[in-house]
Order: sequence, then C-alpha cells, then structure tokens
Amino acid sequence: MTLTSIAIKHAKTPSKLKTKIKVQSRLKARRLTRKLFTTEINIKTVSLLKLRAKLSLTLRLICITGVVATSSLCSVAQAQYAPAQSDPSSPPTKAESDFGAQHSSASPHKKQNHHPSVLLHKLDSSKGSINLNPKSKSKVTRLAAFGETEAVVSLGEKIAIEQGLPKDWVIKKISGAHLIPSAVQQMMPAPAPVLKNWHAYRARFIEPKRINQGVLFWQRNAATLAQAERDFGVAPEIIIGILGVETLYGQHMGAYPVLDSLATLSLEFPKEHPRALERQTFFQNELGFFLKAEFTRPLSEKNEVLGSYAGATGAAQFMPSSLAKFAVDYDHDGQIDLIHSTKDAIGSIANYFKMFGWQNGVPTRFAVDVSAPQIDLEGLLIPDILPTFSAQSFEAKGAKLSAEGKSYSGLLALIELQNGTEPKEYLAGTENFYVVTRYNWSSYYAMAVLDLGQAVREAYETKVATTVH
Repeated sequence: MTLTSIAIKHAKTPSKLKTKIKVQSRLKARRLTRKLFTTEINIKTVSLLKLRAKLSLTLRLICITGVVATSSLCSVAQAQYAPAQSDPSSPPTKAESDFGAQHSSASPHKKQNHHPSVLLHKLDSSKGSINLNPKSKSKVTRLAAFGETEAVVSLGEKIAIEQGLPKDWVIKKISGAHLIPSAVQQMMPAPAPVLKNWHAYRARFIEPKRINQGVLFWQRNAATLAQAERDFGVAPEIIIGILGVETLYGQHMGAYPVLDSLATLSLEFPKEHPRALERQTFFQNELGFFLKAEFTRPLSEKNEVLGSYAGATGAAQFMPSSLAKFAVDYDHDGQIDLIHSTKDAIGSIANYFKMFGWQNGVPTRFAVDVSAPQIDLEGLLIPDILPTFSAQSFEAKGAKLSAEGKSYSGLLALIELQNGTEPKEYLAGTENFYVVTRYNWSSYYAMAVLDLGQAVREAYETKVATTVH
C-alpha cells in the first residue's frame, strides 16, 4: 500500500487501528542460499492521533526536501506543521518582507543606545515561557563547507568593510559555513502560479489551538503586555497576533543554522528567481549584521544559533538587521534575548511597530462596498496597500465606506483579498494596517495577525469575565 493510500484510508478512520503488517526480508548468510522470512507483527490500539501526526510529519519532511514536487498531501502536512511561509500561495516570509521594507529612519528605542549584549542562545529559566535547548544541534541536511573560494573571499572583504570587521575573521567564518540545499529550495519560485486563497490561509491561523494557547500566553504575560501598551502604544492583541502567526508563541522558532542559511542564500541564491540579484544582496547584508553580532557578542562554540531557513530568529522572527535596529532589552538584564526572554520578545515587537508609525487607538481597517457599477476599481488598487486616499476621495471613486470609515480623518488603501475561484473580498486599510504589513509585506499576513489577535482577545476577556463571576 502506498503512502498516499495509507494517508487517505487512515485519515477517515475514527477508531483505533489494529493492523497486521508483514515484514519480509531477505537475509544473506555465508554458504547458505537466500531464504525468505515472513514475520507478522500485530500492532494493537495504535491511536489515530499518533498515526496521523507521524504521517503528517513524514510528509512535511518529504515536501521540504523536494522529493515530492507537487502533492495535495504536501499542502495538508504543511498547513498543520509549517509556519506561514511554507505554503507556496502564502505571503512572503518575514525575511522576504524585511528585504522589501524601507526601515524607518527614526532612532530605535533608547535602550538600544547602551548596546546591550545580544545573547541568541542563553539558558535561563527565569526569562519566561519561551523555551529552547541551547545545546540542541540542527538536524537540517548540510553539505560540505564553502571553503575559501573566490566568491567567499570577495563577499568576506565586502562585509568586513561594511561592518568594520577583521577581514580574515569574516572570511574564515563564511568559508566554514555549510551549504543547505533545502534553504535554496525554499527560495525557488513556484513551478506554476498558485491561486491565493484568503479563506484557506485564514483557517490555518484562526483555529482553536492558536486561540487557546494565545489566551494562555496572555494570562502568563498580562503584566508585560500591559506595560508594553503603556510604553509603546501597541495593544496586546497585536503583539499576540504576531507571535501566534510567526512561531505559535515561541514554540516553532526554526531549526536551521543561521550562519549556514545566510551564507547559502548569500552565495547560492537561486538564479531562477525573478529578483535573484536583489534578494541575494539582501541576504548578504543580513549575513553582515549577523557576523557583526557574533563578533561583538561571541557565542559558545557548542551553541549554534538556529532560526528559519531565511535566517530569522527568536519568537518574533527578527532578521539580524531588525535585531540590531529594533530589538530592546525589555527585562532590563543588560542582554537582548529574543529566544528565551518573553519580555524582550514582547517589547521588541512593540518597539518595531512604534518605529514604523503605529498609532494607538486608530482602527486598522473598515468595511467597504465595491459593488457599485461606476466604481473605479483599477484606480483604487493602483497604490496597492499604501494608504493614499482620503475617505472623500475613496468614495468619489465609487467605493462605499461604513459609517465609521466615512468619519476617518486619515488615509486609506483598498485591500483586495483573493479567494481562489470564489469572489474576492475588499476592505479599506488604514495607516495602522499598513504598519502591520511592514512586519511582512502582505495583506493576507496582516489580516491573519489582526483576526487571530482579535479572536484571542475575545476568548481572553470571556475567560476573565467567567473567572470573576
């Protein structure tokens, strides 16, 4: 029976399984002819949950490594176990969004001026509920080290000049990095266009597990979330929405060696990508920031910095440049630790939003009706997600805003959400909606963050009210 048929059969079986598996093996022995041995193994009461979990994880690994090019099973496995960036129809990764973002010229939080040590791997149980074993080794497949090639030397010299680092040290670090084939594979353009589907994308994040764990996270960190709102003006549900979508509140922070990932994408970014040169330059810049942090705040030789295949780290999935510009020491221990410190993660996300212009108390979007026959839909969509129109000019082009939207004094953008072959949905996004997209350049991502955050807030408030009464 094939892996596919097993998946289809057992996915529909509601009860525990009893399976008899015949394992046949041919054993060779000296001076003996080959003999066939048949062994019956009776597997009793194998729970459906465990079977499906193992099967889905197996499929996930197969899909990531590229063994299966296209499969509906891959989509199922990725939807259950992968972060937002794994689906080919999903918005870009946090790394890709940072690549396109033009960071605010405003100075980071004042704590940044003290240059606190950035410890990416530090074991400290007092830091909060985000956990990671700093001694764990990555199981990602890596090939031979790059070595001191002409390309490595050239890149090393460039980074050394830009970051003010010793040239020999930089070249040694890059030449010792290993090629990661799956990181290259993840950056390959999809073989065929994939229809975006907001409903399907939303269902991956606004679901009971993320909502319930979001409530638990809020309960455990209520004081820090409230303090962040006072300090930065960013509501708790926004921070929780980011953490829930990015890493399931710090549970899935990535298993890729960051140095290897960034070196791979700096030296071997797939040329098939339509913007290969730009993105390769972006990852070279991120590699420089990472090496700068490693040089000034050296890690233990036994500890390997792990993150996403694109080099993002911690519960907040900050790229090295964002870590340098926006991360803050929010627990005031003299170190920035977005992996183990829940407080640092919360404060850094809030600071990121503040630096990009988040306005406390301002709505993120309004309902809009685009059914009028005279609507200038093309004209409204030209600016994409950049707020461009006043409420009056928005309606002058045929879009009908809600009563709340009509009275909004800021600028608006028409946001289009595709639903595969089903009708598209539209909303009017404010400047705050645009700020959410600075974390990831995608309206789908922003909507998932906002909807998840709102769902968690409602569940949290309900639980608090129930507890009080």
